[in-house]
Amino acid sequence: MSKACTIYSITEQVSIDTFKHEFTTLRDSCFNDEELQELEERPLQSKAGVYAIKKALVNLYKTLLKAEQVTEKMFIISHKKNGAPRIKKAPNIPKSLNRFSKKNIHISISHNRDHAYGLAAIQENMYG
Repeated sequence: MSKACTIYSITEQVSIDTFKHEFTTLRDSCFNDEELQELEERPLQSKAGVYAIKKALVNLYKTLLKAEQVTEKMFIISHKKNGAPRIKKAPNIPKSLNRFSKKNIHISISHNRDHAYGLAAIQENMYG
């Protein structure tokens, strides 16, 4: 018999047009050099998708994990060979919240012509 688990998720929506106009400012405050290099050849929607993921991760950490000092730049997002996003680096989760772990954080990006969407979800650790 399988045990039930709880999954918490946050989705962020980013306007492609707004992102295009704000990218110069966002590139320094939200992305590191490694990410910028990887994103250089990707379309604007992909860049906005990574930004949406970072916003979702920050909100997940702040609301659920009570990590108030977390910023977008603390997360490094890269892509697997198949193009799927992956978290390369993320802030540690406070030890007092041992029911969560970084390995149980999952992300997804979607976009269309007008918007990019980032989904960040975390599953509670299973015990027993």
